[in-house]
Amino acid sequence: PTTPNTSSVTEDAAGTLRTYWLGPDEWQLVTNMERAKQLCLELTESLATMHAAVNDLSGGYVTMELRGENAATTLAKGCTLDLDARVFGVGHCAQTTLGKSNVLIGVVDEPPVYELIVRRSFSDYVLAWLETAAGP
Repeated sequence: PTTPNTSSVTEDAAGTLRTYWLGPDEWQLVTNMERAKQLCLELTESLATMHAAVNDLSGGYVTMELRGENAATTLAKGCTLDLDARVFGVGHCAQTTLGKSNVLIGVVDEPPVYELIVRRSFSDYVLAWLETAAGP
């Protein structure tokens, strides 16, 4: 993607590859572990003549999925994003805080299905926060 706060998805025999636009010259790719290593090698080779860096962050992040009729309400309890589907729909993403943790939130499907990408060291906290926020 080349538009701020959007993502794109590619599906093929190797699985799903989701690309998040993080900044004018920064993207985060999310795929399965089997594909990650090969993808890093291919990107490093393809970008060898450019001023670019490819880093495998697989060990440092956890991907969570949040879905259900109260998913947006649950997220809204701890982040400042406008999660209205007319504003933040499928293909949108944003870096924000959730509770006291930094997260990348992407809308990956309808009715909103959210992908949350969080640093591994905060993943237990975020999971516990989500469980509490999802309650009454």
